[in-house]
Amino acid sequence: MSLQIYAYINLFTSFACVALAILLLAGGGIKRKTNISFSAMSITTAIWQFGLYRHTLSITYADSMYWSIFLHSFAILIPPLYLVFVMSMLGISRRLFVWTMFILAFVLMSMNIFTRDFIARVAPISGFLFFPMAGKFYILYLWEYLVCFLLPIYWLSINIKKEKGNRRQQLILLFMSTIVGVIGSSSTFLPVYGVPLFPYANCFTWLFTLILAYAITKTKFLNISIIISKSFAYGATIIVLGSLYLAFAIPYRMFVSSSIDVGFLSMTVAYGIFTGFCFERLRMFIQTSSDKVFLSGRYELKKALSYFVEKLFKIVSLEQLRQLFDDARTEIVESKVLSLFIVGIKENVISLPEELIEYFCRHKNGIVLVSDAINKVPSLRDVPGVKDVEYFVICRSQDNLIAVLVVGKKLSEDPFRDEEIETFKILAPQIAAVIERISPYEKVKADYKTAQEIAERAQHMAMLGQIALQAGHEIKNPIAAINLHTELLRKHLGDREHLEKYIELVQRNSKKIEDIVDKMKELGIKSDEKMEPLDLMELLEKKVLFLLAGYLNKKEIKVVKDLLPLPRILGAASSLEKAFVNIVLNAIEAMGTGGTLTLRAAVDGSNVRVIISDTGCGIPPENLNKIYLPMFTTRHEGTGLGLSITYKTIVEQHKGSIDVKSPSTPHGVNKGTEVIVCLPV
Repeated sequence: MSLQIYAYINLFTSFACVALAILLLAGGGIKRKTNISFSAMSITTAIWQFGLYRHTLSITYADSMYWSIFLHSFAILIPPLYLVFVMSMLGISRRLFVWTMFILAFVLMSMNIFTRDFIARVAPISGFLFFPMAGKFYILYLWEYLVCFLLPIYWLSINIKKEKGNRRQQLILLFMSTIVGVIGSSSTFLPVYGVPLFPYANCFTWLFTLILAYAITKTKFLNISIIISKSFAYGATIIVLGSLYLAFAIPYRMFVSSSIDVGFLSMTVAYGIFTGFCFERLRMFIQTSSDKVFLSGRYELKKALSYFVEKLFKIVSLEQLRQLFDDARTEIVESKVLSLFIVGIKENVISLPEELIEYFCRHKNGIVLVSDAINKVPSLRDVPGVKDVEYFVICRSQDNLIAVLVVGKKLSEDPFRDEEIETFKILAPQIAAVIERISPYEKVKADYKTAQEIAERAQHMAMLGQIALQAGHEIKNPIAAINLHTELLRKHLGDREHLEKYIELVQRNSKKIEDIVDKMKELGIKSDEKMEPLDLMELLEKKVLFLLAGYLNKKEIKVVKDLLPLPRILGAASSLEKAFVNIVLNAIEAMGTGGTLTLRAAVDGSNVRVIISDTGCGIPPENLNKIYLPMFTTRHEGTGLGLSITYKTIVEQHKGSIDVKSPSTPHGVNKGTEVIVCLPV
């Protein structure tokens, strides 16, 4: 192969990498770690390829040595940058390892620039006038190269087996591009160690960039697919129109006139007017056609509409409806905004002025341009995000305004086509029908949620009242002791020893009262549900049992504790305290006067297991499946929410489990109840 051809292939690859990096950054890529690492790798690869281009065409030893040091300084950075890119794609975090690779890279760069231990010299080999020869530490670069490329290849192969759909296709394309890049770039290592083999494979390194560019546009691998697609369409349009102009201009210069005369100028002006008139239409045609060929599915409007309608009629909640439109915004419409404003509800994603809603109620057309809406309702200008909106689609049912579909401008900044606007008109009544169908369910759900919150507050207040009643008795004892010794103090005012004992008694009993009040306050404050490491043994002994100590004493209940040392768990202390207080209160009520309350705790695999058992009346077998249901209770003074709230705290909030057992003798006599709580460590 000619050295000039080899050099220009490297130059082409350099330009392709720079173009890809610029497109990525122009598309807002600076906001994502994946995009930043990919852009940095692309720019570094571009500089390395440019260095290869200049090095290949060097004709003096000094010039060749300079470009050899230059290109290797950037080649050293490519492996760790690629490593970071793949790790960010796969969500892998190995900070120490990454920093080690970058430190090694900068050490190798320093060796390359300031010593001859990395590149010893340049010499003729494999048809090159000069080619870099490895120094004694070049082997470290090979090690860095292998680690930073083979590890990602291994990670990608593992994840390809796990992933499905579009994500799997992304990883397959990334895997293919990596293999191509490794084969191409590694072919330069053989001549470095004196093997007389021309690095033909390096000529195909540009395929690495091509496959990645295809991956970006085909599978939305990074967030610049529209920019690449649009850039390709602009470039192709310029080539088509430019070629057409040359098809007229060259024959004219050859057969009519070799000078720039009036006829040539007239033809050029006419062609310029023609270009201005048809350029955008031709660009749109090329972009749409190329997307149909290379990016299958993006413009299959009927198929997309059918898929959307099928999903739409399976919707059973507003949350699912909003998610469907959010998915459609990125996958089908590709617009900046696509959201629903539903009339009559408070939880709308986007807010619209009342005057605008009144205008839509009167408006008969199905679609309103945002510019027309602003002319009618000037206050719309002040709505956040309105600059990204293109249309308002009015969704009616029997002349009643149900919702407004807010459609944003396309990410490509192209106008919506007539068939797309017609699609929105077709969808409008179907959207209204779905909202009307799910509205009763949403109302029932909202009412139930409100009722549940009220009932939970009532249960919480009832629990606080019960504990406060017993805490009142606990507070009376230290107060009575203080009062009694205050009376005795009058008779011993001159007795210093008695005075010191009195002071100690007052401090001790005041501290006891303070502790009781503090615990009550903690139980009464609504928790912000912050999850943090906590000691479960301390929570059970110093908070739950401490709060209920007076009640347990009054009921003459014996407490048996078998609490082994436990690892700290991640939890919301206030919520867990209330949950365990509910369990213990149920046990106390079940036992009446007398009985034994047993608390056991131990590590069970990756969980902490807490068992709270009592010797009470137990739970009939027919009620065991109902105890977690809200409002279910067998006590006339109960709310039936204690275990329901406990279940919500343990299972839903803390991802744990709760199991209730109530064994009985062969004769049907209950032997108490056992509540088993498992919480992940």
